[in-house]
Amino acid sequence: MQEHAARHAQHHLEREERRAERRQYRHRGGGSRVFLAGILVFAMFASVFAIVTVATWGSVQGTAYFESIPATPSNSSTWVLSVSTADLRIGFTTNASAPEISINVAYDFSGAFLKDKTAADYYSTTFDNASAVKTFTMQQSNTWNFAMIQNTTVFATLKAGVSYNLTASTSTGNIALTVPANQSFSALDVAATTGNIGVTLGNGTVISGGLSVSATTGNVDLAASTDEIAGPVDIQATTGSVTAEFGATNLTQGIEVSTTTGPATVSLNQAILGGNVVASATTGSIGMTITNITLSTAIRISGTASTGSITAGITQGFNPGYNITVDMSVTSGDVNLNVVTGATFASTKFTLQSTTGVTGLFINNGGYVSPPAGTRNNIVQTVNQTNPFRIDGTISTTTGHINMYMQNT
Repeated sequence: MQEHAARHAQHHLEREERRAERRQYRHRGGGSRVFLAGILVFAMFASVFAIVTVATWGSVQGTAYFESIPATPSNSSTWVLSVSTADLRIGFTTNASAPEISINVAYDFSGAFLKDKTAADYYSTTFDNASAVKTFTMQQSNTWNFAMIQNTTVFATLKAGVSYNLTASTSTGNIALTVPANQSFSALDVAATTGNIGVTLGNGTVISGGLSVSATTGNVDLAASTDEIAGPVDIQATTGSVTAEFGATNLTQGIEVSTTTGPATVSLNQAILGGNVVASATTGSIGMTITNITLSTAIRISGTASTGSITAGITQGFNPGYNITVDMSVTSGDVNLNVVTGATFASTKFTLQSTTGVTGLFINNGGYVSPPAGTRNNIVQTVNQTNPFRIDGTISTTTGHINMYMQNT
């Protein structure tokens, strides 16, 4: 009797195990079916999207022209150029009979839902040359018109000899500005949300106000030669690089260059400075090259980086006229300062600091030589009575090394 009960219990246990296995198999099969259904839905959606794209695909090409010829020509004018989803190229003409501004738009875009469409279906354009602040705006008006290929370009031509207060911007598109020699501005502001910016200032360009060039996502390249900028100079990129090169330019209020994610490079060659030189990067390196500058006041040259290195070179063949204070600081990265001076030089004070990294200083008074392996020091103070050359400074590092070399020939 007991043996029969045991066999019955064993058979019951085996049946339950088989049922559990079948349930588990069904569950696994159910998961596979859900996954397969997901793939089928995705494939169906992709197929529908492809069919709709092909069925509604369209291409738009064409041109548009705008111009402003004031009844009474003026020596100054204020213009705001704002473009969405297109490149903006700005140049100048020396033709004395040319309009104050002429704008040529070359439409060229293709994509879904653009079949049988025109540029007016995609862009909303306004041109106001009667107000005190004159404007040209070209904005995308219908998001259902999906331009997958976009090559539209706006060409703006300004009349040389007119002093402009110019603001130029794009939301998605590159900006190129080329300024001829001896052109004047009361202010210049160039900005791109998503796009690269290139600005070239010809010899003798005068900006009586400020210069601002900024890109949110994109690179900024600025080149200036023998120019004069009386107001603040602010060059910045949020995600991208900044390169600013100045020749014998009079920067009355100095220059500030900044990036959030990307490298920043500043070059000053024979510039005249009446303000500080400031470069900063959150995640990125800083490079500074300063050669034979003339000062109208004492200035500060500073570089700050959170994650990145700073490399700065100062070459001075003559006394700049006023004192220079150099401050370089990084959190994670190296700081390297190379100073090469001529026979005379004003007082220089420097502070170099690195939390995690190498801090290096090389100073040569008299002629360039390659620095040997650095010696270790953290405070430098020297006075050369024969050739006036005074340096006061502090070098510090929390986790890292300090290299220093000085030579007076």
